[in-house]
Order: sequence, then C-alpha cells, then structure tokens
Amino acid sequence: QEALEKEAKALTRVVTRPNDDEMLAGIQASVAKGRRPLLVDVATRFGREHSKTVVKSAAESGAYVVLYSTEANEADVYMPLVKETGAHEIWVYAMSMVDAYPASFKQRTPVRYMPPGYSPKLDLKVNLASPNRQTYTVGFLGVLWLRPEKIQHVMRAEFGDRLYNTSKIWDSWSMRDFLERYPLQINMHKDQTCCPHSESEVSAMEAFRLATLLANHACVISTPVGPNDTTMWDGIVHWAEPDQAMKAARSLENSVSQCQETSSKLFKLRFDPARLMRATGFLNVWHPHAQSAKRKFPWAAWGR
Repeated sequence: QEALEKEAKALTRVVTRPNDDEMLAGIQASVAKGRRPLLVDVATRFGREHSKTVVKSAAESGAYVVLYSTEANEADVYMPLVKETGAHEIWVYAMSMVDAYPASFKQRTPVRYMPPGYSPKLDLKVNLASPNRQTYTVGFLGVLWLRPEKIQHVMRAEFGDRLYNTSKIWDSWSMRDFLERYPLQINMHKDQTCCPHSESEVSAMEAFRLATLLANHACVISTPVGPNDTTMWDGIVHWAEPDQAMKAARSLENSVSQCQETSSKLFKLRFDPARLMRATGFLNVWHPHAQSAKRKFPWAAWGR
C-alpha cells in the first residue's frame, strides 16, 4: 500500500466484504474515466464462491487483478484460481514460492516477489531498555505444535524452559510487551526438516512474521532457507539449524543490543517497500511511466 502510494501516486484503500459493492462501483467509475484500477486480493483463497465472484467481476469490469499468496507451497491452488477469477498475476512473499511455479505458467502469468517490507505502521516504539527485558529466554511468535513432531522435540531439547512460545497476541500493546520482554527471537519453518536437514526441503522465509519482529528491533535467529531467499535475508537474521539454535542464542547473549540495531537498520534499507516495488517491474506493466509521468488524476488501488 505504501509503495503504491509513493511510487505510483495511487489512492489506496483496504476493502472488506461489506464494501464489495462499493468497491466494484468505484472500479467501474475509474474505468469510465480512462483509468485502470488495481485490485490486490488477499482473501479469495480462503473465501467462498462469493469472494471468487467479486474478484472475477472486478477483472471483468476492467481492474488489473493481483492475487497475493499468503501461504507457502500453494502453487497448485493459485494456478487454477487465476483462470477462475481472470486475475492478471500473482504476488508471493518468498523467492522459493516464485520458483515453485512452472516456467510455462510464468510465461503467461507473472509471479512476482513482493514481500512485506518495513512500515512505520508496524513500528510499535518498543522500549529497548525495558526493565522487563530478558536475553536469556528466546521468544517464538507462532504455533510450535504445527511444526513437525521431530522439530518440536529438537527445540524443546535445545531450549527447555528458555523458549517462550505464544500465538495469542492480537493487539499492539501485547505485541510491544512481548518484544520488549523477549528481544531475541527464533524463526522456523512450517515444513522444517532437521537432523539431518533434507536437501529436498523447500521452505519459504516467513516474511510476515519477520516484518513485525524486525520493525520492532528484534534480534532473530532463523533456520535456513534456499539460496535466493538467503541472499535477501543475509545479515538481517542469524542462521542456525534447529539442533544448533541454542548455540546461536548463546553466542548472541552479550550482543543482543548490537544485533537489534544492525538488523533493524538493514531491514529498513533492504526491505523498503518502494525499493521492493521498483525491483518487481510491476509498475511498468500496470502503470507505464509511473515514476516519470505527470498525471492529471491519481490512479486507484484497492486491497481486498
């Protein structure tokens, strides 16, 4: 949203189901004025037929439709969804997800790497000198029992009572308290393998979790990902296999503050939303000459 506002000077709006009719009317009105509105859809994969109908209607009305894939390993879900809704392209949050689509499909339908980046809206102004601060305990934001059973055992064997896991944070106050209390965080993958690490493992870097953590100065230990994603996150996170995670945590105990500062600065630079948007080449397709043309009216972008 912020990238579209900055790079394309677009008027943006987040829309939920109660506003579907208003959104479609707005799309039709924009098209009538010679514009090409954009719809970035996030909900349809989990929605019922009504959601698919709305997205299809938007495409038929002249909107440029993007389906955002919020889950890894779902190329088989999104490829038929493109055909069903008339969507023009797919956005994903990990490079491994781009690689999961067949080349023949990507020749017809662009699949772009557009992860969440740094946003001031995510920055909760955590107190880096909080009296509740603990660098002995490692936090994990997510559901540990959804990881493979072997990974659960490895993590519990590694950390014991030094691992604090929560999946019940639903407001900014609780998130701020959690990250002030546990500045050292661990990130692991849904389809994680370990001990030994399987060469066939295809893990997507959890960019949404990391965007929240890093916008709030967390120091993150992450289990490894493929080479393309590693390049994007190198220097921002510290890599460790699950059975080496405690060793990594101990090595950081006395330098968590430095890690927080370094990771935060690099994340803001490398994952600047406007920079990410420019790198995709998307604006050259949806909005040619967006960075240089002087428009008499703003373009509209809808997020659903």
